Amino acid sequence: MMIKKDNNEQEPSLWGTLVGDPDHAVRQIEQLMQPGTMMNPKGILATGSSGLGKTMVAEIIAEMWDMERHELNASDERGIGTVREQIKTLCQQKSAYGQRRMIHLDECDGLTKQAQDALRRLIEKSDVFWMLTANDESAITDALKSRLNHYRFRRYNANECGEYVQRHMVNSHTSAGPINHWASTVTPDEWRELCDGDLRRLDNLLRSNNSREQLLLSLSQDTYNDAALSVAGGEWGELHRELTTILNTRQGGSRISMLSNLHRRVKSLGLPPKVFQSYSRTWGKFVLRANEWPLDDESFIDFFVGSLAHSVGKEQKKESEMK
Repeated sequence: MMIKKDNNEQEPSLWGTLVGDPDHAVRQIEQLMQPGTMMNPKGILATGSSGLGKTMVAEIIAEMWDMERHELNASDERGIGTVREQIKTLCQQKSAYGQRRMIHLDECDGLTKQAQDALRRLIEKSDVFWMLTANDESAITDALKSRLNHYRFRRYNANECGEYVQRHMVNSHTSAGPINHWASTVTPDEWRELCDGDLRRLDNLLRSNNSREQLLLSLSQDTYNDAALSVAGGEWGELHRELTTILNTRQGGSRISMLSNLHRRVKSLGLPPKVFQSYSRTWGKFVLRANEWPLDDESFIDFFVGSLAHSVGKEQKKESEMK
């Protein structure tokens, strides 16, 4: 069992700097590190892409539990020599103030298998608290994973992105500087699409020099390209999501504008003639229906994508069978 240092006001203020729904790794680790909670004293393996809060969690744990934190980047020194010399030396040294030592090994997926095996043996023998962070979980050996509590950091959802923006609107700044006054006029879904669930990227967007209109225009342009590729690949669920995003974030646009922009990009892909002809027939029918459609945008997209899946999907299947 680990003992939290005596500072009753510190815990909520530290964990409160992070956003995350109950199922997010941030919250799971927060629960694990509560006072009186039994845990694996060896440490934590945190995996997931950059910008998801892994390093921030390491800093909070070290602060909460009064640890002497040493951060090393495994991508700089990948071999067994680093593990045997630099890391082993840290394990053997005593803290100057009697604190427990944390070794935070970032990008540990860059270590060779031999180095990971040597690290595993160090973890087993030392009383150091280990914080291993990695982008590519598949590059970590099962033996190393089994020695630590493993948490997978997912990308942040729209609700979490919206909470992050609201917190910083209240404070009127991010960790790196003032934020744009129009930030609250962008919806959580739009922020999620713009930052792709990466809070580091979201932080940069909040204080960028771009206007709201420029950001949303860039989102629509990227999404049109993705939508065209979804048509070409027969990925109808993705196409539905992308077209919904476009209409939800449009700036003075319309169903006609959406269909026109999509057609221009699909046309540039060089689809097989019969597939493109089938697509064009369906597309043309919906151009004629766009302004007369009596229901909402979502039902229009439902019908459009469903019609494409039926007509274009049939031609794509024929093309595939001919190969």
